[in-house]
Amino acid sequence: MGGRQFWSDRLIYAGWRIQENVITGHSRLLDARNIRRAWGTFDHCLARFEEMRERHRLRPHRTHVVIMVHGLLKAHGMFRGLGRWLAKRNIDSLGFTYASTRHSVATHAKALCHVLDHFGDVGAVTFVTYSLGALVVRKALAKGSWRERIEVRGLFMIAPPNRGARMAEIIAKRGPGRWLVAPVAADLMPARARRLPKPDVDYAIVAGGTGKAKGFNPFLAGDNDGYVRVAETLLAADDDHLVVRAPHGLLVNHRTTKKALARFLAGVPISG
Repeated sequence: MGGRQFWSDRLIYAGWRIQENVITGHSRLLDARNIRRAWGTFDHCLARFEEMRERHRLRPHRTHVVIMVHGLLKAHGMFRGLGRWLAKRNIDSLGFTYASTRHSVATHAKALCHVLDHFGDVGAVTFVTYSLGALVVRKALAKGSWRERIEVRGLFMIAPPNRGARMAEIIAKRGPGRWLVAPVAADLMPARARRLPKPDVDYAIVAGGTGKAKGFNPFLAGDNDGYVRVAETLLAADDDHLVVRAPHGLLVNHRTTKKALARFLAGVPISG
C-alpha cells in the first residue's frame, strides 16, 4: 500500500533500502525481504543500517553496477526478470524506485542523485531506463557531484519519451488522469522534455512499434507502442536505435530488447 507512489529510494545497498515518504517526509529502512527494520529520520535509518551491515556482513556491490529506472506508475519490482537475466551474465544490477506520479522529473532526479552519492563501493554504472525513467536519468546526468567519482558507461533507454509524449497530453487533460499524473505531466509535454540536456554519454534507444505506418494505438499518429510514438523516442537523426515489434508493457522483458542490451553492454551498436 503506497509502496509505488508514496516512497522514493534514498539509499540502496545489497538489497536493503532507505526510502523517504513523499507526503510526510519521514524515512524507513527495508531489508532485502522488504521488511521494515527502522523508521524516522534519514540519519536514524542510516545509523540503523550501518549496524545491520556489520551484523549481517552485507556484501557490497561490484565496482560496476547496472541501475534500472522504471517509468510512470511502476516500481523497481518490474525489473526482476531483467535483473535475473543480468545476474546469469555475472552483472550486478539494482532497481531504483521513485514516486513517479507525485513529483516532477527534477525532484525524482534529485532522489536518484542522493542514492548515487551514497554509492561508496561503486566506481562505474550503466543506466537502463524504461519510459519516464529516461527523463529522470537525463536530468540526473546533468547535476550532482556523484559524477566526479562514478564513471557512467552508458544509457540504455527503453521506450523513452525523449521528445515528450502526445499520449501524456491526452491523459493529463481527461478524467482521473488529470489528478493522477499532474505533478509530472508538464515534464512529459514536448516543449519541456526537449529542454532536458542530451546525454553526454554513449546511449542507445529501443522503441516499441509495429514497424508500419500505424502503431498499436490507432489514436496516435505514426508508429507507436501504444503510449509512446517511435519518433518521440529519438534525440537525433543518427541515434543508435532499434524498433522492437511489441507494445509498451512488454518491451522490458522482450528477447530482442535483451539481445540489444547485451550488445550495448559489450560496446556494440544495437542497430548493427
